[in-house]
Amino acid sequence: MNEFTKSALFVSAITFVGIASLMGTATDNLNLSRAEILQGKAAQTLEVRFETALPLRELGINFWAMLRYVVFNAGEPGVVIGESGWLFSSEEFFTPEFAEENIINNFKTISLVNEELSQQGVQLVVVPVPSKVRVHEEWSSSEPTPEHQSLYPELIGYLRLHDIAHVDVLKSFTEAGGTFFLKTDTHWLPEAAAIAAEGLRSFSNNRESEEQFSIGDIREASLQGDLVNFIPLSPWFASIAPQEETLVSWDVVANDASQDLFADIPLPSIALVGTSYSANPRWNFDGSLKIALNEDVINFATEGQGPMVPMFEFLDKYRTELPTLRMVVWEIPERYLVQPYPSRTARNPIHLAVTQIHN
Repeated sequence: MNEFTKSALFVSAITFVGIASLMGTATDNLNLSRAEILQGKAAQTLEVRFETALPLRELGINFWAMLRYVVFNAGEPGVVIGESGWLFSSEEFFTPEFAEENIINNFKTISLVNEELSQQGVQLVVVPVPSKVRVHEEWSSSEPTPEHQSLYPELIGYLRLHDIAHVDVLKSFTEAGGTFFLKTDTHWLPEAAAIAAEGLRSFSNNRESEEQFSIGDIREASLQGDLVNFIPLSPWFASIAPQEETLVSWDVVANDASQDLFADIPLPSIALVGTSYSANPRWNFDGSLKIALNEDVINFATEGQGPMVPMFEFLDKYRTELPTLRMVVWEIPERYLVQPYPSRTARNPIHLAVTQIHN
């Protein structure tokens, strides 16, 4: 963008603010009596005024978002604008206070969970999801903090040192090549989830058995990436907003479709725990695990809680609900490891031990 265009946008912004201020003076003084307030008329008046001003407010939000996006190549806090329409989560670039301490504590948490499961004869397999900017750094116009830059190799080194089973997802991605994330979304593509799942094939007890699961229907759908929410340009400036992307996904089906519906179905011996990467069927990580491990997988992942809370909720109930359990796959996006442990009331000994570490 040339300097003339930028200057014109700034003049427009000043003009817009002036007009909005003049229009706002008409609603500044409501002059409501005490009786009107007590009778509820004040609420009705405020509601009418709010609905009248709403279009202007919406325009203002869209206008400032447009100014940030076009002039400064920026969005609201939460997104980092990259090259050629690529968007990244700000969690991949910036670290909170006490980031190094958080990393140490979260690593210790993984060890404690591994010890708890090992004592019950259950194997933990950690699946670290490398950050989007680490995988596609060529599209980034910013540089993550040193804590982020060293985080993934530190995690792999820690897992090796403490003999915790894991899959090096970044290595698998590098060897496969290609695109593993949508341009405007924080989550990996179904193809990336399938590659990560393939890394667990060596942990299968049924590698030589007849295939129990296969890919079913393949479909295409338009998707608005979650990072677009941090660039509120619609509806007034929707034409310059990042466009929807096409997502190719598929179902995973059991091959033995003729199985008796009334027969006893054995409990799965593999559980998946993690974040929205695992919980959302759009990415189909649990389906890819079923194919790779050639075994049914029960999904305990949840959205919006990070990787730690779902694990402790799982530990609260796995002994009684899954007596046949032999393996837990724990999906952990690396960007969460710099974050403080979410405060929750400890409900079991392992949870209590972890809470004490983080306090």
